[in-house]
Amino acid sequence: METTNSPVIFVTEEKKRRRGLLWVGAAAAALLVGGSTFALWSAEVPFGADGQIVSGDLNMEKVGSDDTTFYDVSEHRTDANTELLPGIASSPKGHKVDLTTWQMVPGDTIAAVFPVTVTLEGDNMVAKLSVDTSGVTGTGSLPIDWTYGVYRADGTQAFPTGPLPADGVALYLAAEDVNGPDDSLDSKVEVVTKGVNDTFTVVVYGTFDESTPNRDHVLSAAQLAGIALKLEQVREIGHGAFA
Repeated sequence: METTNSPVIFVTEEKKRRRGLLWVGAAAAALLVGGSTFALWSAEVPFGADGQIVSGDLNMEKVGSDDTTFYDVSEHRTDANTELLPGIASSPKGHKVDLTTWQMVPGDTIAAVFPVTVTLEGDNMVAKLSVDTSGVTGTGSLPIDWTYGVYRADGTQAFPTGPLPADGVALYLAAEDVNGPDDSLDSKVEVVTKGVNDTFTVVVYGTFDESTPNRDHVLSAAQLAGIALKLEQVREIGHGAFA
């Protein structure tokens, strides 16, 4: 059987090159110079009602309206030291003193009690709680060794009592929703409850060097009322950053 193939038609265009200027029509020229506009495809999707960003919070307030209380917690005063310091479940006992009349001697220890509530909110919220002694005056005239302790709302001790660091940092606090693996925070970081005013009691102890000889430093004065607490956000949340 004979097969007849369909004809195939090729269309070609003769391309001509012209040297010199390229001439275009009036309408095309208007488009080139911006005399008219044309639309290209586009699309958008709105965020909707749940697209807002909410900031966190950092705050610290003094518990109660009373001024800072001071206690004589000197050793060997079992006759007078019969009262536990407020906010502390177990500690050296003492008795409340009035700094305008109380006089310190070598071997004595004074305790300043600071109860505060702390609020932290934020996925990456970490803050340092420092003891600010910049307002303390006159301590250069008295050989006083400073230590501190931090206690939780239930009166238990957050960290063992130890020397106050040179930078005054008492501890670090982190909101419970801080990102990172379980070991991303150092052991000296206390986690607080998001959106809840967690209470802490910071006690600063000052001990007059009992080896002070002769009549050194008699009738000297130090203004301890200048001690304050400071809470500041920090960004260091990696493991070991708080060592």
